[in-house]
Amino acid sequence: MTTLTQKSRENLKIIKNLGHEEILSSSSLRDLSIQDEFVEVDNLQELENGIYFTFHQCLSDIPHISFVEKDLLIKDIDESIQNIYDNKKLNPLLENDSELYMYFDVSSNENLRRMNRKEPFISKAFFILKIDDITENTQIIDHVILSKAAKNFDFVERAGIKALQELSHESMKVFCN
Repeated sequence: MTTLTQKSRENLKIIKNLGHEEILSSSSLRDLSIQDEFVEVDNLQELENGIYFTFHQCLSDIPHISFVEKDLLIKDIDESIQNIYDNKKLNPLLENDSELYMYFDVSSNENLRRMNRKEPFISKAFFILKIDDITENTQIIDHVILSKAAKNFDFVERAGIKALQELSHESMKVFCN
């Protein structure tokens, strides 16, 4: 387990066990902690950065862990998100009338040119998790969960189709395996 993974799991545990009245704070090193008394949040961006880091690192680890660990991690993430919205101290910070829109995006890029006929056409396909804030028209998360590449010596379209087929099979394994 890497240092970033370990730190994100510690942060996730803190968020998961966050009570309704407890005060969450973050350091510039992205360490989340619970404060004993209310202190006005000087830097809301540090708190947002700590929470973002925690969820981003946990989502990044999903392809590299076993099915049982994935299941537990997803349940912990779900409980943590619920605790953030249930917390009376964090809830006013979140109520800025923002509308979040989460979706998965599948995209591809293709190498339409090659130097000679001995080189293959290459196509890459990407499975991306995106979260947008509609009110501010900003993208909060744009994270590539999985990518696949394929080659074909005759047609770039065949390389693209092959990359998308491999991506569809592997993407199901990420969530269902």
